[in-house]
Amino acid sequence: MELRQSFSHSISQNYRLEQRLVSLIEFSGLLAVPDAVYEIVEGAVAYNPESVEGILKEKSEQLHPSDQAGRVQSIYGSIDPGNSGGSSSGKILTPDIRFLEGKLPSYNAHITPDVTYIGREGEKPELVFSDHLKGKMELKLELDHVKYPHTAKLVKRLRTFDDWKRKELRKIYSELGSVQREFFANFDSFSYNLCGQGKLAEIVGLHESTVSRILANRWIEARNVKGDVKVMNTKDLCTTINDIKRLRACQQLNEVLQEEWESKRAYSDQELTNRIENVARRTVNKYRKAAGIPDKHARNLAYNQGIEAFRINF
Repeated sequence: MELRQSFSHSISQNYRLEQRLVSLIEFSGLLAVPDAVYEIVEGAVAYNPESVEGILKEKSEQLHPSDQAGRVQSIYGSIDPGNSGGSSSGKILTPDIRFLEGKLPSYNAHITPDVTYIGREGEKPELVFSDHLKGKMELKLELDHVKYPHTAKLVKRLRTFDDWKRKELRKIYSELGSVQREFFANFDSFSYNLCGQGKLAEIVGLHESTVSRILANRWIEARNVKGDVKVMNTKDLCTTINDIKRLRACQQLNEVLQEEWESKRAYSDQELTNRIENVARRTVNKYRKAAGIPDKHARNLAYNQGIEAFRINF
C-alpha cells in the first residue's frame, strides 16, 4: 500500500514538473511578443472568432503544441496590413530601443509606465501600479470550446500567461522600489544600489534571461520628495558595477568640463583622462562623443562665443 502511494506520488510530482516545464517553454516565447500585439490578437478573436479558428486550425499541424507565440504570430500576421504574405509575414520583434533616446527628435513614442514610484525620505517609495498592470486580459465574449477548440485553448493559455506576467512584474517592481529607495527619494544617480538583472533574478526567483525578457522596453514613472517627475526605462534601475563606474566617471568628467569652461580653455581627451580616476582615454572619448560634446578645437570656439559649459546628462 505504501509502495503504491509512493509510486502514485512520484508520478504526480513528475506530471507537475512536466506541466511546469511546458508552461516555461510557452512563456519564454510569449515574453518576446509586445503587449500591443496581444491587444490586436484579442480584438481579432472578439471580432471574428471563425476566421481566427480557421487560421489556428490550418497551423495546428505545423506548430508544436507549446508554441503559443507561433499561434499569436500567425493571427497577427494574417491581419497585419503591412505584410505581404512572405516568409517574414507577421514577424514580431522587440528590440531594446533605449539607445535611441535623445537621438531621434522627430520620433514620438507613446510610453505607458507600468508603475509610478513616489519617493519617501528614508523609506520605501509608494508604488502606484498602472491599470494595465493591475487588470486582467478580458475578451468581449466567452468562446464555445466545441465550436472554437483551437481558439479557446489559445485564449486560455494567453490568460494564464497574462496573469503570470502581471504578477511577476508587480513582484519585480516592488523589489526594485525597495533596493533603489534612496534614488527615488532624491533622483541622485549616485544613490543607486547594485541590482543587476542577475541579482534581481535571484531575489524574485526567476532566471536572468526571463527577467531580461519580461523587462524589455518597459517603463516606469518616478516622483521624488521635491515633486520632480522622471520617466525611465525599467532596466535602467538594474544597475551593475559597470554602471556605477560609468556614473562616477561621468560625474568627474562634468567637473573637468566645468573647470575648462571657467578657464575658457578646452582640454584634449588625454588631458581630460589625466584628471579622471581609473578611466582609459578611449573611454573618455566614447563618453564625450556619445553625449554630443565636440572636440577640443570646437569647444574652444564655443567658449569664445560665450556658450554655457558642456556636460554629460545621466
